[in-house]
Amino acid sequence: MALATHADEERPIIFGWKMVHEFVEAIAAAYAQAALGDADPMSDPPFLIPQPLTIQSFKKALLSYARTGLANPLDTMCLPCDVSEYGRCLNKLDRLNGDAWFQCIVAVGGMRAAFPVAIVYVPKPCTETFQQVIDPRPNAFNL
Repeated sequence: MALATHADEERPIIFGWKMVHEFVEAIAAAYAQAALGDADPMSDPPFLIPQPLTIQSFKKALLSYARTGLANPLDTMCLPCDVSEYGRCLNKLDRLNGDAWFQCIVAVGGMRAAFPVAIVYVPKPCTETFQQVIDPRPNAFNL
């Protein structure tokens, strides 16, 4: 019901979370390997990584990073955006795919193809359905 309320005012970006647990484990493994000298030093992450790092805290951190306006996320599944914020938010999420920090995490996670942390959906124009926004890519974060 909360989502329906926002859909009239703002375009919601819906997160269909997938392999968050595996990604959080890969983050911990990458930092552990770097600390032991078994891997190159980690580059700076594109957003603040919460401590303690949990599945829920990672989801919240990612939504906070993507948020461009004042709308508060609905739990960790929806990020309402007004028209002026919508494109900026999706662009920020898409740019994560090429980020060096994310590429390192994907490599440590042993994922040679897509690492689907979440599938991002938006309302399909003139319908009451949602469509996937960012196509999955090999060796990417795939939001």
